[in-house]
Amino acid sequence: MKNSIKYFGSLIIVLLSIFYLQQIIFLLYNFRQLKGISIYLIIQSFPRAFKLNWAMVSYSLLVPLLLFVVQLNIKKSFLKTFTLVFFILLILVYFSLSTAELALYQEWGCKLNFKAFTYLANPSEVIKSASSIFAIFFFIVVLIKTTFFGWFTYKIIPNNIKKPFNSIVKNLVLSLLILFTGAVFLVVGLRGGVQQIPINQSSSFYCKHNVLNLAATNTPWNAIHSILQNKKVSSRNIYAVLNSEEAISRVNKLHTPVKDTCIYFLKNTRPNVMFIIMEGWAGDVVGACNGDSTITPFFNSLANKGINFERCYASGNRSDQGMAAIFSAFPAQSLTSIIEQPDKFSKLPSITSNFKSNHYYCSYYFGGQLSYANIESYMVYNQMDTLVDVKDLEDVFPQGRLGVHDEYMYKLLEKDIPKQPQPFFTSFFTGSTHAPYDIPRSPGRKWGSEMDAYSNSMIYADSCLKVFFQRNQKKEWFKKTLFVFVADHSHMTHRWYDYHDALNRHIPFLFYGDVIKEEYRGTNIKKVVSQTDLAASLLAQLKMPHNEFTWSKNIMNPYYSNFAFYSFPSGGGWVTDRNFFSYNYSANKYELSNINDSILEREDLLNMKAYMQVMFQQYLDY
Repeated sequence: MKNSIKYFGSLIIVLLSIFYLQQIIFLLYNFRQLKGISIYLIIQSFPRAFKLNWAMVSYSLLVPLLLFVVQLNIKKSFLKTFTLVFFILLILVYFSLSTAELALYQEWGCKLNFKAFTYLANPSEVIKSASSIFAIFFFIVVLIKTTFFGWFTYKIIPNNIKKPFNSIVKNLVLSLLILFTGAVFLVVGLRGGVQQIPINQSSSFYCKHNVLNLAATNTPWNAIHSILQNKKVSSRNIYAVLNSEEAISRVNKLHTPVKDTCIYFLKNTRPNVMFIIMEGWAGDVVGACNGDSTITPFFNSLANKGINFERCYASGNRSDQGMAAIFSAFPAQSLTSIIEQPDKFSKLPSITSNFKSNHYYCSYYFGGQLSYANIESYMVYNQMDTLVDVKDLEDVFPQGRLGVHDEYMYKLLEKDIPKQPQPFFTSFFTGSTHAPYDIPRSPGRKWGSEMDAYSNSMIYADSCLKVFFQRNQKKEWFKKTLFVFVADHSHMTHRWYDYHDALNRHIPFLFYGDVIKEEYRGTNIKKVVSQTDLAASLLAQLKMPHNEFTWSKNIMNPYYSNFAFYSFPSGGGWVTDRNFFSYNYSANKYELSNINDSILEREDLLNMKAYMQVMFQQYLDY
């Protein structure tokens, strides 16, 4: 056991030294971007880097673990030689990646990623585009660092590991014990701990200065993650079935109203704005969306006094897809998620930026783990002034399996919001309607299916919302606030609609507040809208620019095109005021369709294909 501690301890020291050295070099190479940033904030990037560094250490030790176990069972000493060869190759790869990243970051402003690797398919072009000075610098630096750390590895690892016992059986038992124990430690390390959600870039994102967030993100880990995220979709647009010019023309037409006008419903253009993003609220169980009228009675009462969109559809079926649709108005991709790729989501517009440029204080609250699907790094990148999740509340409120229940989060908001500078843009992402639905109290109602727990969690969530509003509606900040209710995605309910059915993407969407003009309160809009339309519609009301949100329509313009797109793994769906269909690209057929007009069917299908083609090409180009 002493031999194993010395052997693996030596390798861990080598690897951590490499990763932190590269972080220092990255910061020094980009020192101009550190101007004005406090030393304390820069130093914080090193402890922030530890989790991803340790995850990469765990990946790197998988082969040495196997070598060590084999060495325990044979007489001939080979461990040091084999480990040294393996580590020199590993070090060469790591330093090549991190050194190449220095040039990439200055050119693209992002970490080494899948897109960069696709350029290696044309090495001659890479060589031509690289300067001679940098090429020489690259080879010299990589050679020096690899040589030094190769020597360092040779010096630090033990010379030989002898068989601890003369008994074959004892050695075999010890080997299996070390293999099992080592494997458990490495698996825990590479996933970032024993928590439910595996580690991702969120552990490294901690401030508004992206250069520090990226410095804290382990380069080889990020490269591997990017490749795995993109291998499903490659670099080819798998939805490119139309002529490029035709596809772009169709998409532009869909987003260009025949008349540029707008119905302005706000009393003033600088209210406070509060997003209440409702986890998995299905329109099917919300009376304001023509669903069950008994499950969310309080929300239904708000809809009767606000501007309600009874036919809104979510772009995707996951929270990360919902965040991109709500904050960046970017449609969900069928096979991947842009939120999980910082090099891509950094190219997206964000309504937070618009609020920040208009001097709003921005905050985001969630009772669960924001590291889920990399939402935390997305929010950090978009410069939230305050970002709160379960790790900030561990000793404050009671928790369920996935985090703090809605009722306690509303209490936190009640305490925090009055302290925020006004105007503010605050977002609260609810969580109690997510499985396992371990809510503090359940009404125990029965609908005769396994969806009873979900429906009861909706009743609980609605009751928490009611208490929050009743306790705060007479407060000054409340009267000056526009509330925007929207779900991140929908959910299967006790009505068991087909997975591909548009009703499985149906979600609530509501504007509410005293800041709405009296004549528009109680408005119910029956036309089809999309979750992605929130950004342009809200910013138009605030008279803020929104041209960069090219996938968002201002739905307070009566002349907008009435359609909504939604994705699923094998294709996409299309909803209009007249009909809907879901189309499977893999099988080249409709999954569901209620269109009876062949001409209309052809036009709608072409529009959807154009939409997916242009959107996915933009995703690839980022």
